[in-house]
Amino acid sequence: CSSDLGVIKSHWPLEDPSLAGAPLQYHYFLMVHAAAASWVTGVEVSTVLLRLVHLPLAAALAAQVFLLGRAAARTPWGGVAAGGLFLATSELSFSTGYGDSQFLGLFSRWLFVSPTFHFGLIYAGALLLVLGEALRARAFRPRAGLLVLLLGVGGTGAKGTVLPAIVAALCLLALWGWWRSRRLPGNALIAAGLSLAAFAVVYVPAMSAWRTGEARLNPFHIFELTGFWKQWQPVCESALRGLLPDSLATAGSRLLCGLVAFAGTAGVRLLALPFLAWPAAWPADRGLIRLLGAFLAACVGMGLLLELNSHGEIYVLLMMRLPMAVLAAGFLVAASRRFAARRGCAAAAPPGW
Repeated sequence: CSSDLGVIKSHWPLEDPSLAGAPLQYHYFLMVHAAAASWVTGVEVSTVLLRLVHLPLAAALAAQVFLLGRAAARTPWGGVAAGGLFLATSELSFSTGYGDSQFLGLFSRWLFVSPTFHFGLIYAGALLLVLGEALRARAFRPRAGLLVLLLGVGGTGAKGTVLPAIVAALCLLALWGWWRSRRLPGNALIAAGLSLAAFAVVYVPAMSAWRTGEARLNPFHIFELTGFWKQWQPVCESALRGLLPDSLATAGSRLLCGLVAFAGTAGVRLLALPFLAWPAAWPADRGLIRLLGAFLAACVGMGLLLELNSHGEIYVLLMMRLPMAVLAAGFLVAASRRFAARRGCAAAAPPGW
């Protein structure tokens, strides 16, 4: 990003033979904005990126995680815990840095390597907050519909992988409601339709020309990027070939190594899974918890099962960090409350809150 920005600042109009006759992709406009600010003010490109891009985006995203965590745990401490789990914890391995990560511990790095991914996550957080409120209402309000449309259009323009995961999550939520009550929840269906329309408004005229037709079903393909997979999947497959037919040995080794790689990537945020299985610990408003669980399922399912062009599935899978951090914070708060109740302690909030 910084190298492209420096070229734009020094050479305009941009001369790139690979772009001759083709429209510029949307992330170039972020670079043009920062390069113009640097050229006019004389401030270095790296400082402009820090002040105008990375820090403001990080602050906005941290604020959204706090709001989601506070709502999921019904205490500000849930927001604090969610923020820590989201930003401070990494993969579960002994790696010393991003250069030798064993799993997909790339999230924090991707926030500044790909500003569009950072933008997309902010829209995802905003959509989850708005949808959580909209799904609680008895009827889907026009104001909520306009917000969903606006955020959906912006989110698609920011990162094209955001809205498909949101739409898939709302469809899963609608199916869950039908399975429980044999009645489709109207709010979830309306929200899914509006999100799909917002995605189509941007994707069809502006982004569909970039598709390559290479999207296909390829489970755990994304983990082939990890050091753990490269080291242990062939070993596991070789060991299983002595016990199982070749096809089953290959599938079994991919499944076992994929589960380990997923657990290592999630780390302590795996506590989100027992929280989803512990409905007695959920707050009175359970709609947001179900929405976060559906979004987590959509990100994990699409990210692990699909292979997109240029490993684009990583942008879907890494979004799982947002709902996992919030749900894991909910588990920590609920477990601490349960522990305090059994010890006979008063679980009162500090006076400052």
